[in-house]
Amino acid sequence: MKNYGYVPSKIDYTHYQFGASSLPKDILQYDRNWKPYLPSFENQAINFDTFGCVPFGTTNILETLLKKIFGGDYNYSERFLYNLLRVVPPVGSDPHTCAEYIRTNGAIDDSLLPMTSTLTEYSMPRPVTPQYLAKGTEWLAQHSFGHEWVWTNNVPRNQRVALMNEALQYSPLGITVTAWYQDNGNGYVDNGQPNTHWVECYALDGDSPLIFDSYAQDGSPFKKLDPDHHIEMCKRYYIGLSTNKQVNYSWIGGIIRAIMETLGLIQKEMPTQPITPPQEPVLPPSLPVQPKPAPISPLDFSIPILARHSVKVICDQEGLSLKDKNEMCATIQAESNFNTHAKNENKVNGKVVSTDWGICQWNDYYHGTEITPDEAVNNPEKAVRLMCAYWKRGQGNLWVGYSSGNYKKYLSLT
Repeated sequence: MKNYGYVPSKIDYTHYQFGASSLPKDILQYDRNWKPYLPSFENQAINFDTFGCVPFGTTNILETLLKKIFGGDYNYSERFLYNLLRVVPPVGSDPHTCAEYIRTNGAIDDSLLPMTSTLTEYSMPRPVTPQYLAKGTEWLAQHSFGHEWVWTNNVPRNQRVALMNEALQYSPLGITVTAWYQDNGNGYVDNGQPNTHWVECYALDGDSPLIFDSYAQDGSPFKKLDPDHHIEMCKRYYIGLSTNKQVNYSWIGGIIRAIMETLGLIQKEMPTQPITPPQEPVLPPSLPVQPKPAPISPLDFSIPILARHSVKVICDQEGLSLKDKNEMCATIQAESNFNTHAKNENKVNGKVVSTDWGICQWNDYYHGTEITPDEAVNNPEKAVRLMCAYWKRGQGNLWVGYSSGNYKKYLSLT
């Protein structure tokens, strides 16, 4: 029986446990299906087997979460984690230590340490050099990362399904599986053998976990487990913004600058000061205590990225369908770009006849008795909930961003 690089984690009392830790519970995916946000498939065994299922599976989860929260595609280097973990095939690594390395050393872009043609090259640099550690530190300046066990032994099927249904609201899950015994019609079975592999679980189909794998058996990384496939360990994850607000806003400004550079609106600015790199990796402490990350508030309208998340939360609370939620979010993007202080004056013959205000662009002539300009700007929650009410009545055409079809080009961002 082959092991794909999974080493069971040694559990102690310092590890965060689901339901008993301070890790924030931000509901990000109400339908519990993360498939629309999965990253591109990366095979852990192209020219050779890395026995790196733990860094590959954990990185997949990290990329999925970031795509859901911030939009866009992410591709982080499994090789960076692989060498921090000092994997030596056929012995792999354990999921808790891998997550701790992300929490303490961050992540770096795959282009910096990509896949190679030989295992010898892939296993370098070891130790990881300061230039890559500095890049990981940059990631930590932008993000906070946390993780906790959902369970650490083989729980009964009904309890497992209940726990997974709750935890999948917050993140995709890392789970242990027994790889891979022939599908029996209901999904891959464990054949009475211990778990040998670490994978991302992105949804449930009834009681069957749905898997995004780092191997492509039968030509696909997508797999379905038998409902009775035993799962020894399960972990969920959290990503928030860094607790350093000055860095956060610097980071958002960097994103805006990069977009403007791409569009040719400003010239690219070259760095003048080198980053002073750390000298060695930050090892996970022997008794790791995770600091409470800064939660992404479900109703934070302070910057457009968080405002978009807040609009989605309100849409779910107001009972909009997935289609309506996506179209309404795309309409807001077209109308105000999620700017709570957006203002648009409507003129006839050079004279202002009405003004559209705030994130939802409420018109003061037609809707001033429902929501005042001050409320439209300074109470974005009220503005969005009122827009939800109109949307549920099928009155989206009142917004030009929708009636003109302009919203459609933003649907891919929802």
